[in-house]
Amino acid sequence: MDGSVIPFAPLRIPLATIHSGADAEPPTHKVGTGNETLVAALEARLADHAAGLIATRPQAREALADTLRALAGDRGGLCLMPAWAPDTAALAVRDAGLEPCFTDVSEAGWALEPAAARAALRRAPGRVAAILAVAPFGAPPDAAAWDAVWDATGIPVALSVSGGWDGLRAARSPLVACLGAGSVGGAGGFIATADAALARRLRRGRRLGTLQAATALEALAAWPERRDQALRRAALLRAALAALGCACLPGFGDSWAGASCVTLLPAGRSAREVSPRLATRGIASWRYWAEGCHRAPGFAYAPRTGLLPIADLLAERTLALPFGAELRGEGIGRIAASLVEAMRVA
Repeated sequence: MDGSVIPFAPLRIPLATIHSGADAEPPTHKVGTGNETLVAALEARLADHAAGLIATRPQAREALADTLRALAGDRGGLCLMPAWAPDTAALAVRDAGLEPCFTDVSEAGWALEPAAARAALRRAPGRVAAILAVAPFGAPPDAAAWDAVWDATGIPVALSVSGGWDGLRAARSPLVACLGAGSVGGAGGFIATADAALARRLRRGRRLGTLQAATALEALAAWPERRDQALRRAALLRAALAALGCACLPGFGDSWAGASCVTLLPAGRSAREVSPRLATRGIASWRYWAEGCHRAPGFAYAPRTGLLPIADLLAERTLALPFGAELRGEGIGRIAASLVEAMRVA
């Protein structure tokens, strides 16, 4: 061990975050300024990326709340959503005038699956006005499958993409993604949909500010190279973790690039114990989503469709590791060796 620290640095995919706090108020779009041209150019680039119609917002939480409000109207009701999700997603649900109703996720994909959502609707303790599916840590959602849920149930679906936006394709169910490295929060966001009427409604709201749009356009130009680098780095890290009995999301470093590397520790290991032990070895780490949205302050007594064992398992055993652009083979080796030591005493 050389004594240096490997910091926790998620990859900026695709955009550098301009405003870091959820309460930050970035400058908004004003018609007749140069910002109008910048935002229009950005929305055109994003439309090409997601093959859909685009609306932007100064904050990703605002983008999600506006989307849910447009889908569910103002009658209130429940929003069925996964318990394993960022608490800012549940805050956006309440911003939209809805109440989160938590349901469990799959152990394989760490997400609410379409078939499970349909089954959970029958157990909801009230009228479900909308469904929010959260794609964790950059894993692209199956938008067509969620469109089928909307068609079959008549309940509108929104898709929140947390921690990346690689491989997104617009569908009827609107996709909401953060223009930054983290999950839904203080950075700007965009909405992609194939529904022209919905896109028109959402374009009436606030749009990105000048700095956000300019930074986004610059970063988008570098995205192909950054993506290739992220895929190579993720493949090396995934292989090293697999040798230790740790798992990553399916397709990570193969078919899609995320902004961070989140791993599932082996059974019997606790992220809350392993993380500080890594820190003593100079390896920074982070427990994304902490104990789960269903245990976050303000949501512990929110309705749910039943027990949430997989969400609890993921809260106990998932850990985000360093994934910055400066990470190389030597650093990955250090992470793996330190993780062996940290898990041995856990």
